[in-house]
Amino acid sequence: MKGKLTDQPLAELIREMHAKNLSGTLRLVHERAQTAVYFENGAIVYAASNLRTLRLREYLTRRSVVPESVLERFASNLSDVDLARALTSSGAIQQKDIEALLGSGDGRQAAALLRRFSAGEAA
Repeated sequence: MKGKLTDQPLAELIREMHAKNLSGTLRLVHERAQTAVYFENGAIVYAASNLRTLRLREYLTRRSVVPESVLERFASNLSDVDLARALTSSGAIQQKDIEALLGSGDGRQAAALLRRFSAGEAA
């Protein structure tokens, strides 16, 4: 499936994927912003984006979950998963806490996607 979100709004597309219990990846593009939302049996299981505001490092900084001085020890180009792994390995955050953050991140990112990608393209 490929198209423009002006033809079928993102909220309707997500609702349809949920209702039909679809699995796969919904890729969204709007100008330079790119996001992938992963579905399993209609449920969002993960979302990833090149938007800095939706990245784990930014979220941890904004919420003061991990001190910025600790985050500076890790390369700024780490993926969210690699950063989470590095933080738990170093003891900066517990595995259960990072799992809770990553789990809640799906809803956070999905909500942000609904706002940011209302006029982009879906593939």
